[in-house]
Amino acid sequence: MNFVDSTKLVSLFDFERSPNWSQKISADIKIGVATSALQVDGGDNHTNSNWHLFEKGCKADGSPNIERGETSGIALDFWNHPEVLIEKLKELGLKNYRFSVEWSSICPRRGEYSEEALKKYEDLCSMLLREGIEPLITLHHFSDPIWFEQMGGFEHDQNIADFVDFSKVVYQRLSPYVKNWVTFNEPSIYAFQGWIRGVFPPAKKDAALCGIVLRNLMKAHCDVYDALKAMDGYKDSKIGIAHQALRFRPYSFLESVPCELLTRVTHNAVMDFFKTGNFCFELPDYLNYVGGILQIPGSAHVTYSRPDIHEKFDFFAVQYYTDPLISAIWKSTYDKEGGGKMTNMPFRFYPQGLATLLEECRELKKPIWITETGAAAPEPDQKEFIKKALKVASYARETGVPVERVYLWTLADNFEWDMGWMEKPEGFGLYDFNPNTHEYRLRPSGKFIQKLLRKTSKNEIV
Repeated sequence: MNFVDSTKLVSLFDFERSPNWSQKISADIKIGVATSALQVDGGDNHTNSNWHLFEKGCKADGSPNIERGETSGIALDFWNHPEVLIEKLKELGLKNYRFSVEWSSICPRRGEYSEEALKKYEDLCSMLLREGIEPLITLHHFSDPIWFEQMGGFEHDQNIADFVDFSKVVYQRLSPYVKNWVTFNEPSIYAFQGWIRGVFPPAKKDAALCGIVLRNLMKAHCDVYDALKAMDGYKDSKIGIAHQALRFRPYSFLESVPCELLTRVTHNAVMDFFKTGNFCFELPDYLNYVGGILQIPGSAHVTYSRPDIHEKFDFFAVQYYTDPLISAIWKSTYDKEGGGKMTNMPFRFYPQGLATLLEECRELKKPIWITETGAAAPEPDQKEFIKKALKVASYARETGVPVERVYLWTLADNFEWDMGWMEKPEGFGLYDFNPNTHEYRLRPSGKFIQKLLRKTSKNEIV
């Protein structure tokens, strides 16, 4: 791999401040799409998932857990119609696909494994390979089996063994087809949403428990890595973890302290662990009243040390959507006076923020895979975001950051967790998807990817 001398280039910090959008997209970066089982299969196909119950439940005030009381239903129903998935991937010209396996369907009861579910995933992997599409499997993407949640889930470190056992079963069955694996999707977001904001199951608000859960996810990652690498015949597989970098930025000095403390939870705790081997999740009580931005339930101080952490991941996967800009005055994630784009999530439209994230990843000295990036936005904004994110990744690669892959989120509009099907029509998909009619429409962003992949397949830089 040959890189341009970084001393001759503008730094990635400068790139964020003053982006060079004339940057070419590298033909050496593999491009794919990512999905998750619950979001594309729907809870009705995974009835043993805690999300299936959560979708139908209510908050303490009687309002539904999911916006507008929506449920995922059968979603895109890829569980029963993988041929539709394959058709859409082929139409786009994609050769890389990241997806999650649903723990609750593979292991519906503790210690019992479903041959039917394992065979479905085995058949899917075989179909992908026949079409020249490389699978990347995520073992855990937000959803837990009901029985696991009832045991206290990742709040108790003794429960980690159940996830390790599940991972070994899946790995042994699918490793003949799959060489690349992600242990956890966005562990900090899983913990933050489920144990601080309370908008994911188990819908708790307890900062100390949030820290314990996140620490146990770090432990579980290391345990799974060791267990899978010890299995006969599979030592060459690559195993990593997918971290969403959610870095809160202050609108003014008034928000500096709460933004720093929130970023400790949603970014620094995980990132610093993989840099140094030292995990520290710390939140003080006074965050409750600084700026009034977010009520944090209690304080926390949770630590964990793994001096050998650099030997526990073969690649580091990052996921980037935005760096939220927080204002205590406007109670908004964007400067309403200065304007600027917002996506439908709602996220600040800020693809250039990926530059400093990739600069931080340089310190890891490992291959970097961007396993999610994208925008839920109308055209031309979605296409613009994707194009710019690919330019940032390409520029980072030129400066010596070993960016190897970019997986876009996502193939088609899907169920966005606590936000449901989203009130605004434009989701994250390269395809627009109507959950009522199950009709697909290729969006301009999808057409851009089609054209881009045709050129990169010829090793052209575009």
